[in-house]
Amino acid sequence: MYNRFKRDLEEEKEENPLLFEHFVAEIMSSVRGGNTYVTKSSGDFGIDIEEQT
Repeated sequence: MYNRFKRDLEEEKEENPLLFEHFVAEIMSSVRGGNTYVTKSSGDFGIDIEEQT
């Protein structure tokens, strides 16, 4: 999954890194329970997810 969604400046990809954040948040909710929220993109290329269990 990392290789599919990582940011690579040399190669143009059609995947959106923000979609990966939502994908991870959805998995966290289904596995751990509780609620997840993807925060506004800050441009630092990190995954910004808040989790409340």
